[in-house]
This record gives sequence, structure tokens and C-alpha cells, in this order.
Amino acid sequence: MMLALLILSLVLLAIGGLWLLVLAFKENIWWGLGSLFVSPVLLVFGIIHWHKSKTPLLLYAAGSVLLAINIAQMHFSNNVVYAP
Repeated sequence: MMLALLILSLVLLAIGGLWLLVLAFKENIWWGLGSLFVSPVLLVFGIIHWHKSKTPLLLYAAGSVLLAINIAQMHFSNNVVYAP
């Protein structure tokens, strides 16, 4: 279950992030380069251009929330074996 949630969250993050990156490059080369090299710029772009980037930003946010849930679930479960 945890592995499926991890894979789903990473897929959502990848799809949303790449989609936002493509939109940023379509808007302006500087938005694209800034988003590529400084990740918070990607979120700023998504918020500023909400009308264009609503769907990919929501995918990115859903992936982030699922990843946080998965990390918390792995941290608090008792059956996780930590390798030395």
C-alpha cells in the first residue's frame, strides 16, 4: 500500500511539474529558466498565472500532499526496517 501511494505521488509530482515547466517556457524563456533552476519560481509562476496553470498546479499540490502522507505513514509505522 505504501509503495503504491509513493509511486502515485511521484507520478503526480512529475506530471504536474513537467506540465508547469512547459507552460513557463511557453510564457517566457526567463520564466522557464527560472523555474528550471530555482524550484520555488515554478510555484510562483503557477500562482501568478493561475488561469493557465490551474490543473498542473493542482496535480503538483496533490502529489506533494500524498508524498507527505506517505512519508508520515512510513515514519510512524512500526514495521519499517531501517537498513544500516
